[in-house]
Amino acid sequence: MNLSKLLALIAGIFIFSNTYAQTYVVTSNADSGPGTLREALTQASDDSRTTTFTINFNLPGSPGDNANRTIRLRSALPIVSSNVIIDGSSQSAWPALGVSGAKVILEPEYTNTSFSGLVIGQYSTTQVQTTGVEIYGLYIRNFASITNLQNVNMSQGSGIVIDYRANNITIGAPGKGNVIGGNINGIIIKNTYSYNAVAATQIKIRSNLIGVIYDGITPNTNVVGVSANLYDSAFDLGGDNAGEGNVIAANRINVDITRSTYSSSARFDVNVINNKIGVDYTGKKDFHELPVFLSSSSLEISGLKVNAINTALYVRNNIIGGNRTTGVSISNADFILTGNAIGTDAAGALVMGNGIGVKIEANATGTIGGATTAEANLIANNNFGIETVSSKPVKITRNSMFCNKTFGIGKTLTILQPTIQILKKRSDHVSGKATPNAEVELFYTVNCNGICEGKTYIATVQAGSDGRWEYNNALTGMVTATASLLNATTSPFSTAELLPNEAVVEPVTCNNNGSVTIPEVREGFTFSWVKIETDGSRVPKGNTQSISGLEVGTYEITIDDGCKAFPTVFVIKDQKLTKPT
Repeated sequence: MNLSKLLALIAGIFIFSNTYAQTYVVTSNADSGPGTLREALTQASDDSRTTTFTINFNLPGSPGDNANRTIRLRSALPIVSSNVIIDGSSQSAWPALGVSGAKVILEPEYTNTSFSGLVIGQYSTTQVQTTGVEIYGLYIRNFASITNLQNVNMSQGSGIVIDYRANNITIGAPGKGNVIGGNINGIIIKNTYSYNAVAATQIKIRSNLIGVIYDGITPNTNVVGVSANLYDSAFDLGGDNAGEGNVIAANRINVDITRSTYSSSARFDVNVINNKIGVDYTGKKDFHELPVFLSSSSLEISGLKVNAINTALYVRNNIIGGNRTTGVSISNADFILTGNAIGTDAAGALVMGNGIGVKIEANATGTIGGATTAEANLIANNNFGIETVSSKPVKITRNSMFCNKTFGIGKTLTILQPTIQILKKRSDHVSGKATPNAEVELFYTVNCNGICEGKTYIATVQAGSDGRWEYNNALTGMVTATASLLNATTSPFSTAELLPNEAVVEPVTCNNNGSVTIPEVREGFTFSWVKIETDGSRVPKGNTQSISGLEVGTYEITIDDGCKAFPTVFVIKDQKLTKPT
């Protein structure tokens, strides 16, 4: 063969390899050498390649022996470059592990490693965006040694590291999800520095088990399940289609999503859909009693944390439970939360409470619930139901809330919150007073843990310009209400408690003529007055709504709406005129 023909052949091979998709089959579970994953990634790292490079598996031996499934790494694998598919589920002769889609195990040979399982892209050093990477069917485990969560060596490895400027990245899919546990981060999207603008990114994480082993039940804790520092990136965690949701549980922080102030002003969507966060594969058991969580009361154990500017956040149809700090925490984003079970299972039957069910923090604004039954959230069994400290409005609508221990919807001091009262109750009528022009939602309620929250939505009525509202229809239980206004945060649930300064207190100006008048007439309530004597004894004073003929002293009224009684204390002062001397 002459030189010109040889050069032509070499050029042809080069053009073929860079024009047509290639497949490498891993046939050895050795760390390195022919037929290994390391060799496959080395071949895939050709920067000039523009076509898809697929890495499939055909490992020898019986799948019943996990040693045959396991690739033990002595050092970091080559960086995963653009247009690479790693598909452990392609090991067609073997069943997947447990309920997962994983068939091939990836782990370090030595403990206390400082490298990670897979690293996708390296924009920080190459200034080249990595795109078109897919990872399926791997069990990536134990790249960190985690015996407690108080003093973790954070220089150890993570499961999958994604360069924050990587684009079109998919981790898992129905039937071929990954299992990721025993790492510093299960999956981390890095965003440490700002670089020159590149194409906006899309990252999808679906169908994985993160923080539990392949049975979906047994914990294998990561410090953080999914850590996503996004810069300019759309992000899907889970999805609407069957099997796209992840199980992310038994991690100290299960999901932590940020988009910081040095991101651009472009808006991106973040979707968190159909995941089980803090609960196992069945959606019926949480991990609040996990020994590594109980080692210290100061540990933050959180479900979903989002702090993301210029972001449209959609959180729907997730089960979130067993997180002793917060179930959902949102800062800076515009959000919609619908169809989630927070502190309970999807049927609302089990107790899987969080510390705070939903906490809306600085500069976040949005809606919790929605106009249809499917959009209602179940928020139950948490120490606190919904707390908002944002100065922006939050509408809380048509949810089912029950058995939260301290409050269902908390009071806020950072933004206007309308008032709401039920004043008259009959079997076919309920009416009251709210902040003028408020939208009033009515619910059936039950007393659980001494709290009466809106468990079952009844109807919405409008308050007039005088604040008066009413509903006329058959009622089959105790009723509570909320009030919402544009540019305000929805009120707490109504109670029998008097509003501040609602009662008119008159002092004694002559013999026993003090009084307490409650102007708004109540119907369907009971009243009980006592005088609290200086020795602490209580002397009954009647059962009327208002009271007169009082001498100087301390009086208490207890108002009971049939769900919970609320006491209010009044002091009748002495303002009698005395004869000048």
